[in-house]
Amino acid sequence: MKFRLLTAVAVSAVAIWLTAQPASKPLAALTPPGALLYLEAKNLQALLTEWNSSPEKRAWLQSANYQVFTRSRLFLRLKEVYEDYTRALGVAPDMELLASVAGAESAIALYDIQNLEFLYLTRLSSARAIQSMLWKLRGNFSERLASGLSYYVKTQGASQRTAAFALHGDLFFAATREQALTAALALYSGAPVPALASEPWFREALQQSGAAGDLRLVARMERLVRTPAFRSYWIQRNVQALREFHTTVSDLRRQGGEFREERLLLRSEAKKPVESAVLDELASLISPRATVYRAWAGPDPEEAARWIGARLLSVRGEPSAPPGLAPEFVSPSTVAGDESDLETWLDTAAAEDLPASRENGLRNLLVKNPPLALLTLYFEGPSGGGVFLGHDAAVVLRAASPWDGESVRRTLAENLAPRLTTSGFGLNWQEQQGVWKLDALYPLAMQTRGPLLLIASRAEVLGNLASASRTTPLPPHTTYLAGFRLASQVDRFERMMRFIEFPGWDATSSEPPFFSANLASLARSLQRLDTVSIQHQDHGVSLRELVYYRLSP
Repeated sequence: MKFRLLTAVAVSAVAIWLTAQPASKPLAALTPPGALLYLEAKNLQALLTEWNSSPEKRAWLQSANYQVFTRSRLFLRLKEVYEDYTRALGVAPDMELLASVAGAESAIALYDIQNLEFLYLTRLSSARAIQSMLWKLRGNFSERLASGLSYYVKTQGASQRTAAFALHGDLFFAATREQALTAALALYSGAPVPALASEPWFREALQQSGAAGDLRLVARMERLVRTPAFRSYWIQRNVQALREFHTTVSDLRRQGGEFREERLLLRSEAKKPVESAVLDELASLISPRATVYRAWAGPDPEEAARWIGARLLSVRGEPSAPPGLAPEFVSPSTVAGDESDLETWLDTAAAEDLPASRENGLRNLLVKNPPLALLTLYFEGPSGGGVFLGHDAAVVLRAASPWDGESVRRTLAENLAPRLTTSGFGLNWQEQQGVWKLDALYPLAMQTRGPLLLIASRAEVLGNLASASRTTPLPPHTTYLAGFRLASQVDRFERMMRFIEFPGWDATSSEPPFFSANLASLARSLQRLDTVSIQHQDHGVSLRELVYYRLSP
């Protein structure tokens, strides 16, 4: 009885002690303010382990894309920094070092892109931390105090690169800016100093974005776009488009065979929210056979006319030779003109420029009945006996009013007339089961379904858009949809680009062909990636983007 009483008292005392302990602070509350980028992982050690053992990493390190990257200006600049920190630390700052100090919950805050000034925090057990390569080298560092807590720092003389680290409790700190580390130690000690989590822009971003994913990236975009390094190395080259946003948050979540990236972009000035129920109707027409598709609300009539003209009404001025015939032999003694004339077709009239009146006709048609939403689709497949690739395109316009089919057909024929005929022959339309086909060597088909106008390069393509493939309604305020089927196109892309690039490629060049080798090798590194799709939801004050990366079964 006495033993049970003592056990109960001990358990109660432990419970009271645990309850009295302060909860672990979020890492953002231990991060000093002023960061441009803040990246947080729920379990960095697990992510690194998965990446290091992944087939994607092995394939990419052996790819032409990686080899070209190792010769790029960015890589060479990073190599200089790598060598500087190797001298400062006394050990290479490589993946092995990172793995030794990678705990579960981790964060990195970047303060200066140009000089790579950052602070790294990770929850790491003391047993693992004291076995890390960095901790074993602490004797080569100067030991100092900040807020009553010790830390180690070393500055390399020539480059003035600084490396500092500390270990307290279950937190490991590392930084390339000593002031960032001392400020983090002050926050850890409970000193009443500012933190990143208390900055208004950061607090607003987290309130709007909800629960964090496996990885979360928060960017202070209004300051980031003004840095020279960001403008120089940002691969998207869309800095101007990013200026309307002051903060962005991106969460990456993993579930089964899918990665989902949720992006939140907060605007500096709110816009009027876009109502986009019409996109549901267009989304149901997206064919599972389409290689690439895009759908967006509120397209500009001139933009829509330009897309139709470029993709469906563009006719080559010179016909190609029949694919089954070999080129004719020409005797060297035969003189029919100089070498610049050898590819000239003497029996074919040169293509005329499209008259402005014809070009305006299509635009005027869309201005009279403005499209509320636009869907474009591309289809690719083997043709010519499986040697070449065939390309088909389709466009679907959703207007507020029903389309006048006769006016549409007349306008399309008028656009094509200067390029196809000199006397108007061959531009008649024939109707078959509700689909109108152009009676010409140039294939074109169209169909009207009330407020829907469908135009395609062939009638068979319209058959792919006959039935709904999507039944789940889109989220409110969805303004944009797009998708790309990668896995089914890598072989075709590489084969086609070899035909295009290799005849003019210099075999002595150290650089591989860009499309057929460089980009193709990057695509093959992502061999498990089947499809990528994206949705935009515009709420006026913010833009949400959902990106889905689906892996092959």
